[in-house]
Amino acid sequence: MPEYPFQLRVHKLKDETLAAEIITDGVIDLSHQVVDILEPFLERYAFVFLHLGKASALDYTLEKTFKTLKNLDKLIVVAEKDLQIRFDLDMILRFCRLESALLVVDGNMAVARAVKKVGSLPVMNQSVFRILKILKDPGVTFERLEKILNNEEAIAESVVECANNTKAESERSFTGIKSVLSYQGLEGVRLILLELAFKIFEIIFANQGKDKLLHLKYSAYLMGRMANLVGLEKRAIRKMRIAGLYHDVGWLLMHHMFATDYPKVFGLMAKGKRVNEAEFEIFGLTHQEIGEMIAHEIGLPDYLIPSVACHHTPDIYPKDVVLNAMVVCNGFLNSHIERVVAYTPFENRFSVLNDEYRRLIIEKGDVRNHSI
Repeated sequence: MPEYPFQLRVHKLKDETLAAEIITDGVIDLSHQVVDILEPFLERYAFVFLHLGKASALDYTLEKTFKTLKNLDKLIVVAEKDLQIRFDLDMILRFCRLESALLVVDGNMAVARAVKKVGSLPVMNQSVFRILKILKDPGVTFERLEKILNNEEAIAESVVECANNTKAESERSFTGIKSVLSYQGLEGVRLILLELAFKIFEIIFANQGKDKLLHLKYSAYLMGRMANLVGLEKRAIRKMRIAGLYHDVGWLLMHHMFATDYPKVFGLMAKGKRVNEAEFEIFGLTHQEIGEMIAHEIGLPDYLIPSVACHHTPDIYPKDVVLNAMVVCNGFLNSHIERVVAYTPFENRFSVLNDEYRRLIIEKGDVRNHSI
């Protein structure tokens, strides 16, 4: 046996940081020298790929040791077969091929940079996003939100104006934030803030994302029409509309950050690949993943996250009414209006929507108790 029973390679990632690849053979247990170097390597490198050769395996005795490692989120296991890992890796990522691991790591780091860059844009520092994040706190009170909005005169005026708009949930007139809060509640005000926040995205992506912004507005219209036709309450209709406005926010960001290379995605789609497959092949991640990250960054409510993160993979939330409606609207626009070649199938979502709409209407309690 050689002095060091492993090989070491260093990879330069796209952001110029270094990742260590430790290649091993044989069973790795507590006595193996790899165990001794893991923690210092995790401290030194941006990532550590523990690459198990065909004859290598992680012994079950390592489970406790692995879970106590510092910087565990930087450890990635590469193993071709499940049998090579004899305990639950839990939160440790595992890939079958090193190339896939490198692709995803580069992609995730690109997303993090993209989110950070967008978050640093002056327009993103506007108070509306800060207020939306505050509303994610279940302990927020009417009094606290009223005080915050009273200190943001421009936003407060816009909220009152929007509440008095004919699209609002009530025919009554509002004279100030207190009256809006009293009648529409925290959730009603949040819906108004989300509509105002979308206008900021229109400013950010006005040059590069005109067609997609139009797609989002069409989606919002169709979502509202669908909800209205089946008799959902006005607030639920607004939630559906807002899901339409935000579902492709990840695409806007992805296209903005990777404008030079994104046409390669269109090329793959022209050959029949669906958008998620094409994006992953080029960038190692998808606009859904970017969308989920930015959704948390700007304080989107939890009930909107599936529509942003899963509108091309809806089986993750098979009974989510908003998500399934989003798939139908998105698919219809892609196939019948925008003529996208490789759109996500949506016809099979009608039966799900029919069942869920019927349940909501029959129960007639309050649809806010459900996914919308």
